[in-house]
Amino acid sequence: MHTINTYINKIHNNIKLNPTYEEYNSIAFFDLTITRRHTKLEVRVDIYRKPTTTDTTINVLSNRPIEQKMVAFRFHITRIHSLPLNPDKKQTEWKIIQSIAKNFPQQLLLKLNRQILHKVNNNNNNNNNKNKLARMTKKSGQHLHSTAQRSEKLPVC
Repeated sequence: MHTINTYINKIHNNIKLNPTYEEYNSIAFFDLTITRRHTKLEVRVDIYRKPTTTDTTINVLSNRPIEQKMVAFRFHITRIHSLPLNPDKKQTEWKIIQSIAKNFPQQLLLKLNRQILHKVNNNNNNNNNKNKLARMTKKSGQHLHSTAQRSEKLPVC
């Protein structure tokens, strides 16, 4: 790894690669912490925040459309529901979001949370339905193919 890092850093003087190495079976990758567990061949995901994170958002009293004020919260809430976090981690993250949104009306956050949760659940259901349809189509195609092989006539579709 050191050789690759040295090579990349020699390419251009203004571009330097500073890789993050795994420590204690854990590594920070973008805004996630990925942890390996040797005992179960399992990977756990958690939300990572740099120590210098300010979590600054647009003030609720600013002269901006509400959609712009809610963008950061939409991102954070979507991330909670999209990542495979355990319930304790989700609850911790929700409390962090609430502390960031201390000046925002609580009802706005709750409404946004319900909307995102509904959307995520619908997307999961649609993906499950697409997978079921693909499996059914594949089985039907296999059935038609085996029927056609047994019969001299081609099946009418």
